[in-house]
Amino acid sequence: MTFAAPLLGLAALASWLPILWLHRRRREAPIALVPSLAPWLALVAPPVPRRRRIRATWLLAIHLAIAASLAAAVARPAALSLGPPAGALALVMDATTSMAAGTRWSDAEALALAAIDTARGPFTLVSLGAEPRLVLARARASTEARAAVARLQPVGAGGDVEAAIGLARAAAGPAARLVVVTDGGVAGVVPPDAAVVVTAGGDGGANAAVLDAASTRDPERGEARVTARVANFAAEARDIPVTLLVDGERADQQVVALGPRESRTLAWRARPDGQVAEVRLAAGDALAMDDVALAWLPGRPLAVQVVGASGPVARALAADAELAVEEAGPATLRADGAADVTVVVSTPLGRLPPGGILWVAPEASDDTAAPPTERRVVSGGDHPLVAGLDLADALLGGLTVLEAPGWAEPILMAGDRVAAYAGVRDGRRHVVLAFDPALGDIAQRVGFPLLVRRAIRWLAAPALGASTPPLGSRVALLAPADVEGPGRDRVRNARGFEVDRPGLYRLYRAAGAPIAFAVNAGDARESDLSLRLLTARDAARPSGAAAGAGRPLWRAFAVLALLLAAAEAAWRGSPPRSTVRR
Repeated sequence: MTFAAPLLGLAALASWLPILWLHRRRREAPIALVPSLAPWLALVAPPVPRRRRIRATWLLAIHLAIAASLAAAVARPAALSLGPPAGALALVMDATTSMAAGTRWSDAEALALAAIDTARGPFTLVSLGAEPRLVLARARASTEARAAVARLQPVGAGGDVEAAIGLARAAAGPAARLVVVTDGGVAGVVPPDAAVVVTAGGDGGANAAVLDAASTRDPERGEARVTARVANFAAEARDIPVTLLVDGERADQQVVALGPRESRTLAWRARPDGQVAEVRLAAGDALAMDDVALAWLPGRPLAVQVVGASGPVARALAADAELAVEEAGPATLRADGAADVTVVVSTPLGRLPPGGILWVAPEASDDTAAPPTERRVVSGGDHPLVAGLDLADALLGGLTVLEAPGWAEPILMAGDRVAAYAGVRDGRRHVVLAFDPALGDIAQRVGFPLLVRRAIRWLAAPALGASTPPLGSRVALLAPADVEGPGRDRVRNARGFEVDRPGLYRLYRAAGAPIAFAVNAGDARESDLSLRLLTARDAARPSGAAAGAGRPLWRAFAVLALLLAAAEAAWRGSPPRSTVRR
């Protein structure tokens, strides 16, 4: 049994004190005097007053029971149950990082197993993490469901409870009983027929976290610059020890004073030959997973080989200090994977080299070709390559393309023509600038060298759909690669992999340098462990060990109090007893 208003019930239970005090001051039964015995009674010494005590009587028990029943009714009790035994069960388990705090995950596992025990099956299980995932679909045996729950681990951020419920409904069917086990930290609306079980074990108010860590190369100093964002989610100020490790050796240690719910960005200089930077907190709080963040230190500059000549493109590449640019020709083009990106200016190539390719003013294919013309940029779109760049109304010359091919996405429009597009073809990333930068005035815009810089970096990581995949997600590779993750052996020729642990990852391609990235657990939504209900409507549901699942019992306690009051009235209605002294 659980109570929605336990403090109110305890306050009502304080009525026992006046009841006990009144019973201690009870009146003695009246004494009937017989006139013939009065002289004899005068010879008897008067009774010595005794200390009053509370006598255990049936009337006292009835009074205390009435008060206890009313206090229980005021506390709004509910039966501790996940619902009556049912057939099909659709179970959605919150597996985001915040569920690893304190005892939340062990409590969630116990509540999930209790839900499984109250159903006959079939059983469907959906994990609510960075992406909702169907773990089990319509399994007949409860042992399968229990084993699937045991295999889950809390990792990931930003769960979408509505998408997870939709997935569970689609797999289990609309008649299945829906149970959502969460700590309340996920966003979305839960349907009214769902049993929302909220578990919030562990102190979430004092958590501190490293929200992110990054590194950049400083070509002037020949060093790496490491930055990290540290946050205090407590309601009071804290002094948090922060340590920087480079390749496992301590490089710096300091104590950072953070105010209530304050975050701060810290910066360090790291030695140029380092490989891995680690920022660690000595917080000792409920969630240890977000007390550390890793970052690969930048090694060699990106290798770019250029085929053909374009003054604006050459100036944009020379302005980027993090690139090592090398000129090449069709006959001297390096195809051994040493170049991360190849820039091809108005030059047809036979066999393409490994890595991404930036095409500048290429010859258009027959199905997209058009007579060369001049147009002004009318739209930059929201693609990451052009978002926020000042290219509006720039004059483009040498446009030879009408539309982007089917494998690409337009990123820059000039009138009714596509000026630039990007996409993946045959496992390789391509960016096509379908104009001549030397014509028109786009090369004079501040946004043009930034466009080239973004394109080079987007092309330098062709194996991943995203350069840093979020924790708890699944990555689909555009081309097979060997994958190394934290605490596991290398997986050969993988087409995809799970980012199910924070730590360091490496991808080894058939040609080209390995791709390395770090995945960390710190996240502002997950590291803030204060309980947040899903919606205002869900806030009305009882919360606690088993929220919203049991039927209310306050009416039963109110009826019990009335029955006891009736019994007390009958007791008082009986003839009073008299003490007769003879």
